[in-house]
Amino acid sequence: MQLFANEGLARMRPAQVSLPPSSRQASSAEGPVSMNAQTLVPMAILVALVGTVAAQTIAGLLDLWSGRDDYSHGYLVPLISGYLAWTRREVLLKVPLEPARCMGALVLGISGLAVLLAQLGGLITPGGVALMGMILGVVLLVTGVKWTKHLLVPIGYLGFCVPILDFVIEPLHWPFQLLTAEMSTKALQGLGVPAFLEGNLIVIPEVTMEVATQCSGASLLIAVAAIGVPLAFLNLRLWWTRVGLLVFGLAVAVVANWARVIVIGLYAHLGGKEFHGPMHIFQGLSVAWIGFIALFVGLWAFGRIEDWRIVAMRATPSGPGWAAYRLSEGLRTQVRRAAWIGVLILVGLAAVMYSTAPISTSLRQDFSYFPNQIGPWRGERIGSDRAFVRVQGAAAELVREYVTMPGREKVQLYVAYVERQGQGKEIINDQTSHLHQQLSHVSIGDTGSEVVNLGRVDLKHESREVVFWYEDNGQVNTDRRLAKLSMLLNGLLHRRTNGALVVISLPLSREADGVEARDDLVQFARTVYPILRAYLP
Repeated sequence: MQLFANEGLARMRPAQVSLPPSSRQASSAEGPVSMNAQTLVPMAILVALVGTVAAQTIAGLLDLWSGRDDYSHGYLVPLISGYLAWTRREVLLKVPLEPARCMGALVLGISGLAVLLAQLGGLITPGGVALMGMILGVVLLVTGVKWTKHLLVPIGYLGFCVPILDFVIEPLHWPFQLLTAEMSTKALQGLGVPAFLEGNLIVIPEVTMEVATQCSGASLLIAVAAIGVPLAFLNLRLWWTRVGLLVFGLAVAVVANWARVIVIGLYAHLGGKEFHGPMHIFQGLSVAWIGFIALFVGLWAFGRIEDWRIVAMRATPSGPGWAAYRLSEGLRTQVRRAAWIGVLILVGLAAVMYSTAPISTSLRQDFSYFPNQIGPWRGERIGSDRAFVRVQGAAAELVREYVTMPGREKVQLYVAYVERQGQGKEIINDQTSHLHQQLSHVSIGDTGSEVVNLGRVDLKHESREVVFWYEDNGQVNTDRRLAKLSMLLNGLLHRRTNGALVVISLPLSREADGVEARDDLVQFARTVYPILRAYLP
């Protein structure tokens, strides 16, 4: 009888040991527990400090998304990135948290320092990339390497809201301009409109249309790709259907841009007055929306091709949500310590940022006192809107036109001064990049060390001989990169990021002698340079 009882106990023992998960957790001193305020508070502070340190970069990105049609999708990118991370939740629930304190702290510190340097130099693209590095560092610091590997796609997707692809798109502009002009001209001719092609110009009796850089359609490919990539990644299973969807959306966007130019030509031919149509409905942003619609139509078509059952299983999440994830007390302590390490790093970076924040530097004298008579040249003030090149956000502008005698072409003097450079207020921007075309150098100072740029620039349908340079605390720079570097060093060492752009230009007419025009321009630059020394710090 005793033996039977023991055997019965032996048979019952497995059932007694196999307790429900909740019972096992409750019976263990180190059992899994949920997050608490002590862990969530440092993580919230960590996120807030990332936003504080990178505030200027974030503000610059917001301005970029508002000011450029090809990056208007930037507002959606962080939301889509968060959704991409959410779709990985089932996988992440099975991956243990292993905070990588050393590696994460290193990535966070280096990226944060890069953000500060980029903000000091007004560099939006490096700043955006460094911000992505900060996010990567935070994830690595708090969650560990395994989690970070699963979140690389959502983090990398944030690159679509940073203009890092401009260097890829830039070489495509001119070929796309020519292709758009050619296809649009052929279509207009087929529709009975008397149109002919001259390079990137479409000439019809009513107007001559230029397919400019903004009209090439190349830049809008980024916006279409930014939406197409997550659509393909989340909803399609086969690699060739994913690629096919993306190619289809991009192709439709290119053809839609041709159609936009064709419609503008027809609209002008029929007597339309507003070049981009009523309420500007023919703007480039419409092309991106047509591409978006094509992506959803293509998604439906490619989804039909694939196995619907497998796609539905892949697209429908199952299993427990985030509420089922639990941390042991010891692991929760590790996460909390990792978060506080990140907080300390970012507090240090914030202290550096505020202690080295540039101060405003005013002009030595107001430009209103600048003389109208300079040697044999007599000048007059003109509006800033007539400047050949203009710096947006300048604290002070000097715009004058000078002439030696009646009947001669007027030399235009433009000086833009910025007291403290930053995103949106910088002397080196997209506009000034157009000045760097086939340049030579010429000396304008007494010592021979003041070398400036000299060349011919085509801008705003106008060709001019131009002398220009960048001025940074008395230092003359001709190279854009060196001027940026000089500003960055002055900001770090002296807390001064002020600077000026000086552009002296002379319009070229068909009757003008190019050599004589350049001689007049250089002579005027040599005359005005020492006078500017009394105004620019």
